[in-house]
Amino acid sequence: MTITKGETELEKKQLILPVFEEYQKARLKFAQSISDLAANPNDYAALKAAGAIPLLCTLFMDIMPTIQRTAIVAMGRLASYNIDIAEEIIRRNILPLLVEKLKKESNRITEIPNSEQLYKRAASYLLRSISKHDVNLAKIIVKTNALEALQICIKDPDPFVKESAILTLANIAKHSEELAIEIASEKYELIPMIIQSIHDYDLPVLRAVASVIFEISKHSFQLVLILERNEIIPALEKLMEQDDPKLMNILLPILTQLSRYEDNFALKLATETHSIETAIKELSKEDINCRKNCCVYLLECVKHSEELAQKVIDEGGISKIIEYIKKHEQEYRIPGVMFLCNLAIKNEDMAGLIIMEKAVEVLCMILESDPLEELKEIVVKTLGYLGSYNAKFTREITKTDAIFLVASLAANPVLYPEIKSTCNKSLKRMLKYCLHLQTLEKIMDIVQDDILELVLLQFAKILRTDGKLRRRFIISGTFKKVEEMKFPSGSNARNAIKSINLCFPPDVIRYYTTDYLDELLLKVENFEPLTPPPSEQSLEISLSQKENMSINEHESINEHESINEYE
Repeated sequence: MTITKGETELEKKQLILPVFEEYQKARLKFAQSISDLAANPNDYAALKAAGAIPLLCTLFMDIMPTIQRTAIVAMGRLASYNIDIAEEIIRRNILPLLVEKLKKESNRITEIPNSEQLYKRAASYLLRSISKHDVNLAKIIVKTNALEALQICIKDPDPFVKESAILTLANIAKHSEELAIEIASEKYELIPMIIQSIHDYDLPVLRAVASVIFEISKHSFQLVLILERNEIIPALEKLMEQDDPKLMNILLPILTQLSRYEDNFALKLATETHSIETAIKELSKEDINCRKNCCVYLLECVKHSEELAQKVIDEGGISKIIEYIKKHEQEYRIPGVMFLCNLAIKNEDMAGLIIMEKAVEVLCMILESDPLEELKEIVVKTLGYLGSYNAKFTREITKTDAIFLVASLAANPVLYPEIKSTCNKSLKRMLKYCLHLQTLEKIMDIVQDDILELVLLQFAKILRTDGKLRRRFIISGTFKKVEEMKFPSGSNARNAIKSINLCFPPDVIRYYTTDYLDELLLKVENFEPLTPPPSEQSLEISLSQKENMSINEHESINEHESINEYE
């Protein structure tokens, strides 16, 4: 049988094509295997040592789109874990070609993403992974005209492409103000496009938008003004409408950050959005980090002005923050207590509201049970401001053990000097109006001399007006302790003791300040009993005779009973 030329070609193809198909399958299998292994952060070092990066860079140039995309995803995963891998990928000079292919616009999306959109997903993910590490890598990406490519990706109807592109911008912007300004410049019109993406209602995209706003706004107020010109405040209000904990955990730090720049801007943000109401509502959510972020934002609000602080109070912020403090421990309590501290500093009325909400009891509980010293210092400072306004507030504070707890903390020998100093300052503020004798007696043995001077002065104020307390002052032994104290003549403490002494009769002073008791006892010892008068002598004789007769009768009765018993 004669074989024709055509049949010979077909047979050759049947022999050759399986070899290439096997090679293609092997390349795809290799790329997929590396991509799967790269998903585990513990494997990146072994993959790098085995030479995975150069092989993946080779596969990036493969003619098969599936193999290209799989290799890019694998590189993105590895680059995400390690900066050395990210730098090696850049050195292999694949970024210019990758960025160039990203610039192709796509105007349609199907239920199943097409090859072009799948490529954009993978490529933007690789850029995102590389750009997150440091400013130098981010600058290299910008120099490859990546911002122009990312602009096209943001316009892409595929939400995955849009999300990854926006997150890449966030990673670039976070490293420096220079890069953030580049992104915010009018050259690329990226900010309007990012803001416009909020209307997509796709949660991952909304989170990405919030992330890039956060990273841009953190650098300077100049960048915040650029964002404001692009309607950032209405955009934030729109984002607050979403009931998503992850999104809220990005939004709340944005609100905090924006509020830190200027009082007027903070007030505008709170007035034109429902940010304060939202933060107070979110304090009840289950996510502990979300609650903390709410607390930090409310703290930032009360720092600025009385007007903004009043807005927080009007929304019930004090009671909600106190409830928050009760539920948490250690570092999570810090923003809540700082909130109360900043509010207490503002004015007397706000301090009074804090006391009325029973915050002092909660603060005392922290001093008694929470081990975090940084937190205790803020608590002490807060108590000091609350007690610094008037006697009424201090009287409410003395219904608890607050002053004693602060004094005990100050007396702790291992306490940091800075915290000791804070304790003593707060004690001085609270003692200014403290007229509670028991509290003053309780702390007088543990405070240092400059605080003791204040205690003695307060004793003098109290004892001057209340006789019953003067009596108690002696019976409790406090007067004796005071009189035994040794202070230099002319010192404030010695003058205070003199003022105390003016509140008592001279006999009492003499009793405690001289050897009067010893002299009295010596007189008793050496005293010669006096002879009683005649009438008293005859009475003594009469009583003595009766006593003798009683004894004789008693003995006679006993003797008679003994005889009868014997008989």
